[in-house]
Amino acid sequence: FSDLLSVHPGDVTKAELPDGDIEILFIDLAKHWTVNDYVVKAFFPKLIPGKSVVIQQDYLFHTWTGWLPVTMEYFSEYFEIVDHTEKNSVAFLYHKQIPAEKLKLDVIASLTRSEMLDLANRAIARFSGGVQRQILEQSRDQFQEMLLAANWPA
Repeated sequence: FSDLLSVHPGDVTKAELPDGDIEILFIDLAKHWTVNDYVVKAFFPKLIPGKSVVIQQDYLFHTWTGWLPVTMEYFSEYFEIVDHTEKNSVAFLYHKQIPAEKLKLDVIASLTRSEMLDLANRAIARFSGGVQRQILEQSRDQFQEMLLAANWPA
């Protein structure tokens, strides 16, 4: 399958963006909310409504990625969860075009702690299974602690 993949090593925020649309976007590099915000602005405009699948590798990871559920819940009007592993990955179908103005802002940087808490809780509510909810609750709590320590606006 290597002829179907395009790998771009290096700093994603400095790399040349691939040409054309993206059908499958596997995200396993959003280890900080600033990189996450960059990925949204750079790659989400290349998604194809009704066709593209976004896989968030660390969505169901208990620490250090609490911005992923917040981000995907922020865009929940445009994506639907189609599948997930018990831990780690969640796949989303991109079903509706995101307005360009929504993709120009830094999602996480633009939100308050309380807005992120609300979005995280909405993301948790999408899962009925105990292990996924537990992971997302831990992720939410750890992210809120990080934001509080950084004196993030309430």
